[in-house]
Amino acid sequence: MSGQAEVEAVLEPYVGALRQIVLEAWAQWMASDKPARWLMKRSRASFVWEEMIEAAHRLLGSDPRVTIIRKHETFYFVLDGRFAFRFKHCDQDGFTSNYPTQAALDFHDQAEGLSGIPTALKFEVGYVLNPTETAVADIRVVARRGSVVDWQFSILNRGEAATPVTALPIAPTPAAPPVASRKPLVRVKSRAAEEKQSEKS
Repeated sequence: MSGQAEVEAVLEPYVGALRQIVLEAWAQWMASDKPARWLMKRSRASFVWEEMIEAAHRLLGSDPRVTIIRKHETFYFVLDGRFAFRFKHCDQDGFTSNYPTQAALDFHDQAEGLSGIPTALKFEVGYVLNPTETAVADIRVVARRGSVVDWQFSILNRGEAATPVTALPIAPTPAAPPVASRKPLVRVKSRAAEEKQSEKS
């Protein structure tokens, strides 16, 4: 079984949670006042990353199959003791914008062990923004071999419908009450009647 096939199989029960982690984090960004005030993309990426990590701890932290490792100013999520992933922002081709620290280079080197897990298969769960950077266009699982994307696949609509946006219920428009056909309460005098009345006065 190839690395991609293994990862697709092992992630199948977690696709909904991974999708929720990313979409919740982006929703928190959009609901904040930061988009109108913060000017740097790296500030946005840091905000969304923090929200993803908080959501990941909440949704995955109590799962006995998941071990969370904090190292090198980041968090690795290890599934079943041999599948290690982290949350990132990716471009349209699946590449992250990491500064090439040794830790980042080691993560993208599949031959390099991770925190005492020599056989860990490493990948990233990355969100891709639309061209205007106003919404999440895709959520991908991406595996690198150095500077090359080895394989990737989307989980945005995988397994089940994408997480719906809950809309407020809209009350039906009430029907207009029927207009009763009735004679006017005040009769309008005709012009001839008015002239006749004027002659009497």
